[in-house]
Amino acid sequence: MMSNPLISSTFHVDFIKKTYFAGQAALNPSGIIPTGPSLSWRMR
Repeated sequence: MMSNPLISSTFHVDFIKKTYFAGQAALNPSGIIPTGPSLSWRMR
C-alpha cells in the first residue's frame, strides 16, 4: 500500500513522531524525539 505514490505522499513519519512524542509530556517528559531509521516505501 505504501508503494502507491498517492498514499505514501500523505504519510509523514516526521509529523507523526513529533506529534506523538512532543504532544504527550507524560510519555516523553524529556521531550526527546527519536530520529529513527530512514524508511523507503518503494517497491524494489
